[in-house]
Amino acid sequence: MAANEKKPYLGEGSVAILWNLIKAKIPTKTSDLTNDEGFLKEHQDISGKLDKTGDGKDVTVTFTAAQSRGNIVNGEKMSTIMGKIAKFFGDMKTVAFTGEYGDLSNKPTIPTDNAELQNGAGYQTATEVNSIIAQKGYQTSAQVESAITAKGYQTESQVNATITGKGYQTSAQVQTAINNALQGITGIDFQVVDSMPATGVKGTIYLLSNGGAGGNSYDEYIYLSDAGKFEKIGTTEIDLTPYLKTEDLVEMTEDEIRAIIV
Repeated sequence: MAANEKKPYLGEGSVAILWNLIKAKIPTKTSDLTNDEGFLKEHQDISGKLDKTGDGKDVTVTFTAAQSRGNIVNGEKMSTIMGKIAKFFGDMKTVAFTGEYGDLSNKPTIPTDNAELQNGAGYQTATEVNSIIAQKGYQTSAQVESAITAKGYQTESQVNATITGKGYQTSAQVQTAINNALQGITGIDFQVVDSMPATGVKGTIYLLSNGGAGGNSYDEYIYLSDAGKFEKIGTTEIDLTPYLKTEDLVEMTEDEIRAIIV
C-alpha cells in the first residue's frame, strides 16, 4: 500500500445509504418471489376430493402385482396392498374358483377295492368268519334243518299231511260233517244196536251199550254220509247234580217269612 493511500470504510452516512439500497431490493409482494416449490397462487376447488373417512367406492388405483406373496402391512400404500392381493389371486389354481375335484393337480390315487387297503383293524373275510364259526360248533340253518330231519322231527305241514293221510279231521271238518248229516232231518229216530252197522241212516241216532249203569248206559252215534263213518256225539248220561231233590226241600217257617218281609 502506498504511503498516505486512503482505504474506504462504511461510515454512518454510507451505512444509511447501503441500508436504503438493500431495502429497495427486498420483495414486498409474493409475486416478486420465484415460486419454485409450486405453492398455490389461488383458491382450489376440493369438493371432489375424498375425505379421510369418506366413501372410496369409486376410487381407482394403479398397481403392479407383487413379485412374491406377503401379508399386507399397516400404513402401506393402496397400490402396494392391491399388488399383494393380485399376487395371491394370480397364484391360485383353477380349482380355487371352480371347486371341482377334477381341477386338482397331483390328485391321490383312491383305492376302489378294499384289498388295496391295509387291514390295520384286523377285519376278517367271510371265509375266515365262517371258519371260526365252524370251529365253535355253530351250524347254518341248512345244517340245523338236516339234523332235525335226520332225527325224524317233522314240520307243521308234514305233521298235518300225516294226520290228514290217516283220516283224522279238524274240529271244523267234524262240525261241517255233523251239520251236513243233520241237514234236512225233520225227525229223529233212536235205534239200540249191539254193534255198529257198516252204514247208517240219516236222522237215526244209534245207541250202543257202553257197559254203564243207571242214566249212562249207551253211547250215541250218528252216521256221516259225507265221511262214510259213524261219529260219537255223546252219551245218554244226564247230570242232575245241580238240581235239588224233593227230599232236600223243607217248608219255611213263619219267622223266616217275616224276616224276609221286614
